[in-house]
Formats: sequence, C-alpha cells, structure tokens
Amino acid sequence: MRIAGLLLLISAGCGKPHSGGDAGLIDSPPSDGDPDGTLLDGNADGSVDSMPPGTLTPEPADPVASLPCATRLGFPGRPVITLADALNSAVGDFTGDGKPDLVINAYATIQVAIGMGDGTYSPPTAVVVPNMNTALTLGDVNGDAKLDLLFGGTAQSVSVMLNNGSGGFSAAQSYNVMVPSPQFEVVDVNGDGRKDLVSLGGQGLTLSVLLNSASGFTTTPALFAASSYGSARYFALGDVSGDGRPDVVVHNQDSSIDLLLNDGSGGFLVRTTFAAVSAMYGERIAVRDLNSDGRQDVIAAIGSNLSGFMSVRLNQGNNMLSSPVSYGTGSPWGARALDLGDVNGDGHVDVVAGSQGEYSDVEILLGTGS
Repeated sequence: MRIAGLLLLISAGCGKPHSGGDAGLIDSPPSDGDPDGTLLDGNADGSVDSMPPGTLTPEPADPVASLPCATRLGFPGRPVITLADALNSAVGDFTGDGKPDLVINAYATIQVAIGMGDGTYSPPTAVVVPNMNTALTLGDVNGDAKLDLLFGGTAQSVSVMLNNGSGGFSAAQSYNVMVPSPQFEVVDVNGDGRKDLVSLGGQGLTLSVLLNSASGFTTTPALFAASSYGSARYFALGDVSGDGRPDVVVHNQDSSIDLLLNDGSGGFLVRTTFAAVSAMYGERIAVRDLNSDGRQDVIAAIGSNLSGFMSVRLNQGNNMLSSPVSYGTGSPWGARALDLGDVNGDGHVDVVAGSQGEYSDVEILLGTGS
C-alpha cells in the first residue's frame, strides 16, 4: 500500500498512557514492518494519541467534535506530516529529551521527524538507504540506552543504523538472516540482557534468530520451521507460556495459529498448531493480557473479500489457547494495522485497527477486561 502522508490524531484527554510504558510508546506491541498505526502521547498531555497508517491531506472538521469526550474518545485534532511517499513508521525518543519522535519508511529514504512535545514535529530530514523493503522497527541493539533503527532489505538482510543520540543515525550495517524480504522484531530471546533479532521471511516457512553479543549480532542465524500450513502471514512475540521468555505466535494464511515456545537458549521448540477460524486470510496478530488474569492472550485480525473480524483466543495455561471468539469490524479485508493500548483510560486493553483500500479507516474496539 502506498500512502503519501502520516496522520496524527491528538487525544483531547480521554485516554491515558499505560503505567510503566517506554517514553513515547503507549502500551503498544513492537512494530513488525507492515503499514501500521501507532499509539503514543504525541503532545505530552498524558493522553493516548493515535497515528493511523496515513492520509494525503488534512481531513475536514470532525463531525462529532462537539460530542462528550467519552463518546468521541478525544481525537479532535488531525495534524498531517506531508511526504512524497510513506509506507510505514515507528515511534520512539531518539534524542533523549523525553519526547516521542518519528521515523518513516519513504521507500528510497528514511524520514526522521523530531517531536516538539506538543503534538507537532520538525520537518522530516531524509536518510538515503539502499534496497529497503517495508519492514522498519526500533530497538537498543548495542546496549547504550538509545533506540537504534533497523530496516529490512529486499534480499535476505536486515540493516542496523546506530543512534548517535541527537536525532541522527550511523551508516547502515547489514546482517544476513537467510530468509527473503523479512519482517522482524528485536527482543531478548535468551535472557542475557541483549536484544536479539527474530525474523520471519518469504512465505513465512522459516523463523530466523540472530543472537546479540558484545560485538554485535552473530553472523549465522539459527533457523526454525515456522508455519504448519505452509504460508505464514504475520507473527508476534509474547510470553504465552508464562516462564518469562518471549514465545513466537505465527498467524498463517488460512487463519490457523502456530505457537513456538522459547527454549531459553536462543531457540524455539516444536510448534503447537491451533485450528483455523474459517476459510479466510490471517492478517495482523498481537499478544497481550486481554482479560487481566496475568496470562498473555492472542488477538488476530482475519479478513476476506466478504467480511472481516477480530479473533480472540484466551490463554488457558499449560500452553493452550481457547477456542476463538470473534468481534466484527467495518472492513471486509480485516485489519492491516493493529495496535493495543488503553484508549479511554478505564484500565482495560483496547484495540486500534486500521484497514486499507476503499474501506480504509481506523476502528477502536473498547476492551471490557473480561
């Protein structure tokens, strides 16, 4: 999907950030490289704002702006950052001033916009990068407490640009992950305190893990079978087993789910498969405690050309997930962007979903905590 701008919805105060969240990131899962909405406190007012996938021009005045905050969920403003092209974005404090900044995948360049702390951003500056695919994320890969920039290549590579602490990044260093056009996450897989690189590439058949060391990522990845169906769409990381280590949840094209448990040493055990919901496409997926029982549950977007919905599988313990419960969405294609956070400030996890094409919109599904 090609878009030409980024839209930031500023909350009027209905939402609040999740306690303990990283600076600029409001209780949101890691970015995994597809067109993605992001939850953040862009204007430092203590409320959750939303940055959906994008728009060309500022939208007209909000027709429900005069409604009470609880009704309109507090998103009256719509500042726009205009770019020639924009495909994906990530949010984090690059400069160390406590204000969320933006990085934007603009095809041949990465655009960096520094946050002013009031919901506005500096004009984007361009960083030219070669052979970039859609994947883009942030993480401290060298342990200096600064967010570094990672992006996927068109071949079997992921590149790292180290943060210089003032809003700039070093020249890119590439690593071969041995899976084509990867989507990826950075997370401490083996419990040594360093962020490792986990990638899913090609048709999603293979999961690649590059462990991090004091001298950087290893040069040869460990490879694991990822999809029981033969074609995976997306993946997410979360502690499903409750042992304190991140497990991998893979959403297959047929909407079945594979769970790969972390073995504690940088690898993943034989997968467990949970049956498909219906004959529809598996889209975005996330892991979070949705019912406040201390266990990490799974929520997945599912779509076809006829209908789209969210599927929730609650964690039953003993590495088992419940039968899915479905919640309808307005888009027949499901959600291509999925983020979680407390949008209305009631202490429960809510869902922010973005669709694409002629049904392009952003929907909010409010959580009940049960």
